[in-house]
Amino acid sequence: MKSNADQRKERGKQTRQRIIDAALAIMIEDGPKCLTAGLITKRAEVSKAILFHHFNDLEDVSIAVFEEIFERFSVSMEGSRHKSVSDFVMQMGLGVINAPFSHRKISAAFLYFYERSAHNEVFRKLQVRTMELLLEHIRKNLESILNRPLSKDEVEVVPLLITMCLEGLGKFCIIFKDRSHLEAAWRKFSNGINELFERKN
Repeated sequence: MKSNADQRKERGKQTRQRIIDAALAIMIEDGPKCLTAGLITKRAEVSKAILFHHFNDLEDVSIAVFEEIFERFSVSMEGSRHKSVSDFVMQMGLGVINAPFSHRKISAAFLYFYERSAHNEVFRKLQVRTMELLLEHIRKNLESILNRPLSKDEVEVVPLLITMCLEGLGKFCIIFKDRSHLEAAWRKFSNGINELFERKN
């Protein structure tokens, strides 16, 4: 049986998560700039005193939301296997292109944090963590598919190129409702990445 202190700690953890979930929902539905203490407390069903007991200010809440998005992003990348380089790159792109509307709104929120990182060191470090995770994920998958380590030049260029293009693809998916032409363009890009390795082999 949990002690009273453990129960209080667990309730506090649940309340904090409820606040984060509420803030993320507001960002998805109304946009990051609509995040206010009033909306968060109403959505999470807590008082402002409770909100600011768990977080110093709204920026602190925003950082916690970014970390939540980062965690979901990490989980979403685990466990997939691919038969070729082009298949791997294509599937990453399709994950962006075919994402549900709610996921695209999360991407829009993510871009908001990306803009904030230019002026805020905490956000910048979180962005660096996210990019490092994605680059490492791409490198490991490419090495698994090719059944060999990537060369120094490949490590420095290919994962970064794919990441940069994924970022651009995400922005276009937010802008355009008809994404069929994006899928065709991404397929050509995926085949081009595959050809880079075929020429080397």
